[in-house]
Amino acid sequence: MRGQCDKLFLIVIFLSAAGSARGQDVVVDWSTQSLTSSPAKVYKTMVVNVRLNNANNLLYDYKIDITATPRTQDDFSKIADLLTKAAPAGAPAGAPAGALTSCQTAIRNAKQALTTLNNLITAKNTPINPDEGSGKYSSVKVDKTVAYWKSTVQPQDDAAKQAIANLNVELGNPASTCSAADIQEATDFLTKTYGPFRAFADDFESRLEKSHDIIVPVTLSPENDYKIVVTELYQGKATEGGTQSFTFSPASDILTLSAGALLTTIQNRTYASGTLPGQTGNFLIVGGQSPIRPILVAQLNYRLPWLSRDEIGLAVSSGVALQFTSGSSGVSNAGFFGGLSVHLWNRFYLTPGIHVGEFADFPAGFTGPNQPIPTGFGQLTPNKRWTARFAFGITYKAVDFSKFTSSASSKK
Repeated sequence: MRGQCDKLFLIVIFLSAAGSARGQDVVVDWSTQSLTSSPAKVYKTMVVNVRLNNANNLLYDYKIDITATPRTQDDFSKIADLLTKAAPAGAPAGAPAGALTSCQTAIRNAKQALTTLNNLITAKNTPINPDEGSGKYSSVKVDKTVAYWKSTVQPQDDAAKQAIANLNVELGNPASTCSAADIQEATDFLTKTYGPFRAFADDFESRLEKSHDIIVPVTLSPENDYKIVVTELYQGKATEGGTQSFTFSPASDILTLSAGALLTTIQNRTYASGTLPGQTGNFLIVGGQSPIRPILVAQLNYRLPWLSRDEIGLAVSSGVALQFTSGSSGVSNAGFFGGLSVHLWNRFYLTPGIHVGEFADFPAGFTGPNQPIPTGFGQLTPNKRWTARFAFGITYKAVDFSKFTSSASSKK
């Protein structure tokens, strides 16, 4: 039996080492500012992802716990500064009033289109510019930012693209009316003003349909409560209502209680005076000499995290062995059992180990069964002593102590 137990132990170690525990992600839905998922159990130190879904990463940076370093993102203010340097709408310098050439008209239209677009982008307290003034910034949901850009900004951006296309056609026309001064003005506008803006707008639009999730890896350990603080930042400053705390207490099935049968090799002997066939006189009749017998056991199982998975693993187990004796043994009904368990899904435990119990040995003067009892011998009082013998437990989970330590996820 020992050889079989050794093989089983090696198989469990192999299976445990081959598998990799994957922790459930901690998921925060920023659109509802709610914690939607967290690890149900953490039974060993593990790395999981804190996933911030529906984050408005088009406008904001996010700091999750103390592990993230916020970036200062002020694209809109940079673009606003850039566009304010453009020449005001109207006749180009040096052009007589009311006598604009087609080239000068194309330059004016391009500048006007970009100015109108700039006014949309830089207007305060909109879904793409959360600046409320007085140093306050609103928290805008990402779906509102996407919808505003597509419905309001993008049409004007398309108009600006068309105006720029018309200007490029005029500049490339061999019969163009552009003077050297017009060409210089248009070139400066296209390279120094429109070029940087186009790069910004194209990048912003490309991110509209991309993932709006932010992922930060964190390490969780058993027997801990956790608090996650998410801070939404605009230009390095927290938005109004943009700091939220979420708590969760993952259960830990490190400790479980199981109960079942213990197959022990400690005999439950009884002694009585009786007769034997074909012989006269009284003889020592010994009962309960079976080499193995079942009794009850209730054991606490401590899961070994580095040798366990959800499906199978090892646990250190110990508990109380209970028997209900009868006859003349007179031994204690309670004993102790301990061993190394193989568990399946933390529900079924197979435990080879040692049973410490009280044993009723032969009464004084006797060394074996069926020995003659001298006349007037008196009571057959067994010699009781404590002993340790091999036993094998087969138990089933009765109580998962995680329910006493875990709590529902919450927002604070």
